[in-house]
Amino acid sequence: MVNKLNISFDSDMLEAISSEFDLRTPNKAALRQLIFTLDGDYDPTVMQVLNLATGVGKTYLMAAFVEYLRRQGVGSVMIVTPGKTVQSKTVQNFTPGSPRYIAGSAVPPEVVTPQDYSAWVFRQNGPVRLAFGREVPMLAFIFNIQQLIAPKDVEGDTQGRTQDSMRRKPRRFDENAGVLFDYLKGLDDLVVIADESHLYGSSAVAFNAALRELDPAAAVGLTASVDKKKDHGIYECPIYQAIRDKYVKAPVLAFRKSGYGTDEASEEQQLRDALQLRQIKQSHYDSYALTENRGHVNAVVFVVCSDVAHATQVADLLRTPEYFGREDAVLQVDSQHEDDLTQRRLNELDQADSPVLAVVSVNKLKEGWDVKNIAVVVTLRAMASEVLTQQTMGRGLRLPFGKYTGVWQIDQLDIIAHQSFTELLNAENVLQQFGLEEAIAVLDKTQVEAAIRKAAESSTDQSASVDSMTGAGFGESASAPSCGPGWGLAGGGASDGDARSGMVPVSGGNSAGMPGVGVREITDTAPEDGAEQELELVSIYRNPAFADVTYQFPVTMMTVQQPSINLSEISDEDVEHAARRVTSTGDVLLRKEIIAALGKKLRAEDRESAEVDSVHIDEADAKDALVKLVMNMPLVPKTEKSLRYVATFLVPRFMKSVTFAEWNVKSLD
Repeated sequence: MVNKLNISFDSDMLEAISSEFDLRTPNKAALRQLIFTLDGDYDPTVMQVLNLATGVGKTYLMAAFVEYLRRQGVGSVMIVTPGKTVQSKTVQNFTPGSPRYIAGSAVPPEVVTPQDYSAWVFRQNGPVRLAFGREVPMLAFIFNIQQLIAPKDVEGDTQGRTQDSMRRKPRRFDENAGVLFDYLKGLDDLVVIADESHLYGSSAVAFNAALRELDPAAAVGLTASVDKKKDHGIYECPIYQAIRDKYVKAPVLAFRKSGYGTDEASEEQQLRDALQLRQIKQSHYDSYALTENRGHVNAVVFVVCSDVAHATQVADLLRTPEYFGREDAVLQVDSQHEDDLTQRRLNELDQADSPVLAVVSVNKLKEGWDVKNIAVVVTLRAMASEVLTQQTMGRGLRLPFGKYTGVWQIDQLDIIAHQSFTELLNAENVLQQFGLEEAIAVLDKTQVEAAIRKAAESSTDQSASVDSMTGAGFGESASAPSCGPGWGLAGGGASDGDARSGMVPVSGGNSAGMPGVGVREITDTAPEDGAEQELELVSIYRNPAFADVTYQFPVTMMTVQQPSINLSEISDEDVEHAARRVTSTGDVLLRKEIIAALGKKLRAEDRESAEVDSVHIDEADAKDALVKLVMNMPLVPKTEKSLRYVATFLVPRFMKSVTFAEWNVKSLD
């Protein structure tokens, strides 16, 4: 039998709790909508989903909701997390004394985990222990999804670390308290909160089965990646809105004009660029902390790799003297590196005394990892659809000092991707990659149908359609219907010379010249206005009187022949003078902030560029390149003698005369 939750909508209580937890505006609105829904005619078998952008503060919303339930008399809540990392973080969020504890509850809940049943056992075997003004604490069961799914075999070990061992424990009889899973099933007011609920969709059959088995009075989902076709969403705050309202950092693409390649040298260049950006941001972090009397915050680089072997290679490289030069400066987190020490260092990443300056991961830290000091994200060997997914980008969107500082280098997240900037913005799924699909409205189907009918009706009235179908009028005519918000992102503005005549506008562009959508009528007849006229064929014949006459016209042929240069005539002074003109100064990393607003086209605005080092080149490789360069010049004789002179004297003398110690790509260019 399905029981509904017996709570009421109390506006005063909502205001008080929102103030006590210092909820941001979207979290407060989401809590209000959630309570309003649960006080109404909702379906307990349907999960109520709150879609809030990464970094807005879903965990604070969760804590405030749990406190509201406690004040309304609900005694137990089950919080389900997607994995061990998020579970550990959530336990800390509800444990007083933990550095991640979320303060605000008058009576903090007693936490129950698969590792510690003590709070539940005490509750089952004696009177309730009153606390904090003689009130009853709530029991918060914090489990990850794997620990709730039914095991293949109930009999067997319950103390091991295997999945089946962890799954058996909640379903096995405990002599001190009974069967935990049966206890939860028997509660009339159990509320299940699914953190990162997009991971528990219809595809997660086993979890859904466990959820149905628990038969909760209400199920609530929190996510930043809602599936609008399957999820029952009741509130949303998309990422573009969070960026606009300054709840999270603004994403900035940092890129080289030439882009990056796919070889190891290019990866090393990406890493060097990322580390130099990290250093720039660290200086701004330190300056702000000193000025505002705030604690030290490390600026950390987050590196996304393709697989474990790749991550290991990158982590080892970053530990070398050429990069960080310290073992503990780099933390590798993947399926083969998730031991207790790794988890502890990960949990302490945003602490002032953390030695970690770079986290190397393999798609392991996408959800629920909420440190605030990721300053630069760099993706290596990622597919286009994975480069800037909202979850990957979300690892660095949180504000390091908890609020906007007004300092760009602090309030922005730098993202270095192997794709060129143009490729990223032109990608078909660019909106999904940036989590900005909500900023773009979908064209109404009825408008398309009406346009098709209009095209059919106007086929016999050519003159009536010419004025409204010309290329210039398309997207600019004041009489055309306005375009939906942001429509026409991929196409760009219409040019004066594009071939759009004969198109019936479905929606015209706005004043910025963004294109609309049209239906073209194709006919066999040429347009009447402005079309080329059909020309009459004219034959030209030679006068017969001159049929046998031939003519010869004088022709002058001119060629330029440059004499071969004598390399020995180049003086030492000329070589030294040329060498001193060569510099090894760093390259420039361009930075563009991605701007999205409701109803407007996605755009990029220039931000302060950063100077970065160029890739190092061995002296022998530089010499070989210079010898080939000289020998390939048209003026240089292609002889063995010339080659020996260039390789043994000219190039070595040139390289000895430069003003820097090491060669790099910039100096060689």
